[in-house]
Amino acid sequence: QPEGNKNLKWLVEKVLEDQLNVRVLPQLHKIIWGDRRGV
Repeated sequence: QPEGNKNLKWLVEKVLEDQLNVRVLPQLHKIIWGDRRGV
């Protein structure tokens, strides 16, 4: 599992745990394709 996904999971868990009134909007293209170009 890429490091970024671990950080995202941690962030989502923290937001839920602390009941923060925020939105987590990850860059889905980075999760799906990573750093590949031309996709």
